[in-house]
Amino acid sequence: MWRVSPLTYFVQGITGTAMSGRLVECSSRELSIFQPPLGQTCGTYLAPFLNDAPGRLQNPASTANCSYCPLRNTDQGLAVSDINYSTRWRNFGILWAYIAFNITATAVFYYTLRVKKWSFLSLKYLPAWLMTCLQRAGFALQSFFVWDPEESKKGREAQNDRLF
Repeated sequence: MWRVSPLTYFVQGITGTAMSGRLVECSSRELSIFQPPLGQTCGTYLAPFLNDAPGRLQNPASTANCSYCPLRNTDQGLAVSDINYSTRWRNFGILWAYIAFNITATAVFYYTLRVKKWSFLSLKYLPAWLMTCLQRAGFALQSFFVWDPEESKKGREAQNDRLF
């Protein structure tokens, strides 16, 4: 089963690609505002914290009303939703696999339910018919992926002999 739908992977891929690496500008409602100790600037007071903190200080030279934004760039916010720039091609591939599966399933179901005329008598030939279809599909895939130039020359010579 899918953890999420393939369309979600597509949206994650587009969002991760479009928004990755951008700087975040926090609004006044998102800022953490606090007062540093007397005689210290915001930058000197928060220096040990900022070494490991994910966000950034808006006014490091100020001695009052320090403004801290909890996010530095969009990647930190997107990671909460499991959207990463590094998975964009995986998400793109999952989308196309989903589309290909749906097109194939639609064609197979249309053929089996609308084109092929089934009867109870024809059901006894179903296993043989399926094996023939699978063998043809396997041969088509094998000839598509495997190509031996020597074998194809022999095949052409044999075809020429049949023509004359």
